[in-house]
Amino acid sequence: MTLGPIQTQWIANLRAYPERQTDHCLGEETKDSYCACCLGELLLTKCRYEGKELPFDSSGDLYDIDPDNETSRELALLISSYKELGLHTEHGRIVTHRKVFIGKTTPLSLVDANDNGATWPEIADFVEANPGLVFTRSV
Repeated sequence: MTLGPIQTQWIANLRAYPERQTDHCLGEETKDSYCACCLGELLLTKCRYEGKELPFDSSGDLYDIDPDNETSRELALLISSYKELGLHTEHGRIVTHRKVFIGKTTPLSLVDANDNGATWPEIADFVEANPGLVFTRSV
């Protein structure tokens, strides 16, 4: 599988802006920029690619457009977007029967990797070397 333009730009962003990485949330605006988990950065990359406004709400959190959704708004945004992004699941499941390493982690998903100490450049290296384990198609 070959990475598509959004996925390729996402990999470049992970390498270029590791200081934006955060964990245990999809993303939030800061005074001068924002911080995000790796999947939050993928959503933001897609928005920029499509020329859309970045989806931060008035409190600075990445948001879902459906305020009545009972699921957490962050998870709802991923659930509504993961197929468009070509991910296997909303958590970026790594589809394999073998143990994989991203940095010092042995994650089941990109969320696991991001939240358990893998850096954005380490995640970028893994995805670039194994795109079919994370993505179903090029986007």
